Amino acid sequence: MNRKRSGGMIVERILDVCAHGASKTRIIYKSNLNSTTVKHYLDLLIDSDLIEVDEVDQPERPVYKTTKAGFEFMKSLKEHNDEILRLTSLLAHACAFIWLASLWIFGYLSDFTNNAFF
Repeated sequence: MNRKRSGGMIVERILDVCAHGASKTRIIYKSNLNSTTVKHYLDLLIDSDLIEVDEVDQPERPVYKTTKAGFEFMKSLKEHNDEILRLTSLLAHACAFIWLASLWIFGYLSDFTNNAFF
């Protein structure tokens, strides 16, 4: 199944990769995104003061670093993303239970009650 990451998950990953400084190439590699998508998110994060650009050593190869505000935002995003994953898992289990219960109610799992599946 093809599951796409939410924007929040992508932002969290980029902020994490930039925690100790990272080049654009490293961000692309570690976040598993293409250069166009990384550029879009970097521009957004720089404009929001969540990432700063360090061009002192090599202006042609800037290093992107997560700011203090970026670390705080990343912590909030991680908590939010973890809760979404937890609720998604609960919802999937509930749907599976309802599906199995409906099969049993309508008689499609009659052998299930006779322990044929165990």
